Amino acid sequence: MLEKAVNKNLKSNVKKCKSGINSKYIVSLEPNIFYNYQMTITYGQLNGKIFGANNILIDSFNIELQRQGKIHQKANFYINKMYGELVIKLNDDILNKLPKDASTINGDFCTTIELSKEKQILDVDYKKPIQA
Repeated sequence: MLEKAVNKNLKSNVKKCKSGINSKYIVSLEPNIFYNYQMTITYGQLNGKIFGANNILIDSFNIELQRQGKIHQKANFYINKMYGELVIKLNDDILNKLPKDASTINGDFCTTIELSKEKQILDVDYKKPIQA
């Protein structure tokens, strides 16, 4: 869902990270959305890191939004909307303010970022919730 929001809302020179492709920056995104059904508030959070030339971490950021309203059968609609708003805020607050220098970073660094993420370990006694 986040990838669709990025493709839809960031039309300016944004590509999915691939080996062999040079760009000015590599942005790593980690989304988190939580719905508090008692308060009917959806919380959206987008954590990220920006890497520049020579694979150096330039900046880390945390973008947060919250929206009031009930989520019923159209949960995916509201989640997609929240992702879209987070990506627009990312573009306005972070990406548009990055320096427009001539240095580049190679896309081969993407695999290093992906391998450095911690793997989630599910509890062996975990039972998938059921809906009644």
